[in-house]
Amino acid sequence: MKSKHLIIVIILLISLFLTNCNKTGSIKGTVTDAKTNEVVLDAIVSIPSNTTATDSDGKFIFSDLEEGSYEIIVKKDGYDNTTINTTVEKGENTNVAIQISQSVSTPIVTIGEVTDVQDTLASVSGDITNIGSSKIIAYGHCWSTSADPNTNNYK
Repeated sequence: MKSKHLIIVIILLISLFLTNCNKTGSIKGTVTDAKTNEVVLDAIVSIPSNTTATDSDGKFIFSDLEEGSYEIIVKKDGYDNTTINTTVEKGENTNVAIQISQSVSTPIVTIGEVTDVQDTLASVSGDITNIGSSKIIAYGHCWSTSADPNTNNYK
C-alpha cells in the first residue's frame, strides 16, 4: 500500500515538474530599413520590462518572458518610432521582423554666438543638431546677396 502511495506521489511530482518547465518564452527579431531592406544596427528596441539594442546584424532578443501580449517599440535617430504588438506563448520563441521608415524631417540648426557685428558684416557660429532625412555630404558655408543663397550663387 505504501509503495502505491509512493508511486502516485512520484508521478505527481514529475508531472508538476514537467508542467513548470519551459514556463517562459522569448521574442527574437530583426530590424530593417523599410526602403532599402538593409539591417539597422544600434536601434533601441523596448518592451515594458526591458530594453536592448540591435546588433551588427540588426538582431535583438528578449528571453525569459512570461506568456502574454507584448508591445515592442523601436527607436533610432533618423527613423520614425515604430510600434508592433506580438504574443509570447509558454515555452515558445516568437520571431518578429520589424521594418522602420526613415524620418522625413528638416535639419535643425542652432545659432550660436554672433560676433564682430558691423554695418554689413557679422560672424555667426552654429551647430547642426539634426540632419533630418538627408545625408550631409559636405560641411562648410556659403553666403550670397541673393534672397535664396545656395552653392550656385555663392561669393
